[in-house]
Amino acid sequence: MNTDNKNNHLQMSLAKRINQLKDRNFALYLISIFLGSLGGGLSYIVLAWSVSGFHQGILPVVILILCFWLPSVLLGPLAGVVIDFVKHRSRILSLVLAVRAVLYLSFFLFCWLTGQPSYFNWWCYGLALVSGICMVFYSPTMTRYTREIIPHHELIYANTSVDMAYEFGNVIGMGLAGILIAVVGPAFAVGVIGLFFGLAGICFLWTKPGKFRQPPEISQGFVKNFLVAMQYLKTHQDLLIMAGVQAMMLMIIMVTPVLLAPFAREVLHASSIQFGDLEVSLSGGMVLTAILLPFLVERFGFKKVLMIQLSLLFVVFLAFSGNTNIEIAGVLYFLMGLSFSCWPLLITEIQNQTPQKYQGRIQSTLNSLTAIGVLIVYFLLDAMGHFVSLAKIYWVESAFVLICMALLFFYRKTSKD
Repeated sequence: MNTDNKNNHLQMSLAKRINQLKDRNFALYLISIFLGSLGGGLSYIVLAWSVSGFHQGILPVVILILCFWLPSVLLGPLAGVVIDFVKHRSRILSLVLAVRAVLYLSFFLFCWLTGQPSYFNWWCYGLALVSGICMVFYSPTMTRYTREIIPHHELIYANTSVDMAYEFGNVIGMGLAGILIAVVGPAFAVGVIGLFFGLAGICFLWTKPGKFRQPPEISQGFVKNFLVAMQYLKTHQDLLIMAGVQAMMLMIIMVTPVLLAPFAREVLHASSIQFGDLEVSLSGGMVLTAILLPFLVERFGFKKVLMIQLSLLFVVFLAFSGNTNIEIAGVLYFLMGLSFSCWPLLITEIQNQTPQKYQGRIQSTLNSLTAIGVLIVYFLLDAMGHFVSLAKIYWVESAFVLICMALLFFYRKTSKD
């Protein structure tokens, strides 16, 4: 009987996910995310490869990262107010993707007509900067738009589907990047990126206003609009705690890929193919757990599932730091993916704790604070790399996980106790 109940719960979980895909808005949303992340994965590899070819060392990549993240630090509060007070969130998403498409396609046409310029690397920095500005608006808008097209009790299914679409697109994009660079060169690859962004933006032109959209408040001016949302965040301890966990996890997720490349080369002595296999292992773990996550949360509750994922991640980081075997590294990276799939769980919980009218402002502010943390961590890692071994830097990530677990200990509200 117990087994039958588990099977029924799993079947119901899959049925809810399938029913969501029948909704026109959500289906177009997922297609757009897949195409956009395909372009994003391509963009990251093409731009990083291009700038690193002009100068030795990691400085060009550091500048590229700075160009991408700095807009989040500076423009986050402004973006949040715009997102919450614009009537059609889908139009923001479409416009942001259109801007990226036009920019990348224009650069491709320029290179095609005039030849690849000697200052190609500076164009790459410019593309990264504009992409960073677009992401300031894109990411928080996604968080609110999901709430407008999906009922409250089904957000976990939607967010895990979004995460899978993103992961599939990102992995395929990064894999395709190497082929395009080798066969047709980086300039043509930039044109392909623009095409994917354009198709992603077109998807939103076919969507209709969400059934669960709430009308915007009456504007009281930028500063007051922003401060009202910050006051809500300040006075809700559980939301603050969950915001801290989300920010810390995003830093972990952003830092881990940066550590993997030198660790795989210097410690694991991995080939380029084995390095790619590690990334695939991570994505495989994330996708597998994303499929099962709604079922697990309904059965065991948000807090228990998240605590198990964080505990596993803590152990995996410690084990990874002392490992020198490439096969074991693949297994550990798969387990790491099982833990990283907690991201849609964190997004869902913050959505549940935040009134829809404040969603854009609160999420964009969290993104700004996280961007500051990511930049600080990147520079600290660069400084530590001169006198601390790569293996020990994974201990720092383990410490970040412990902070997340400590914050979660004080979190009272759960989806199911």
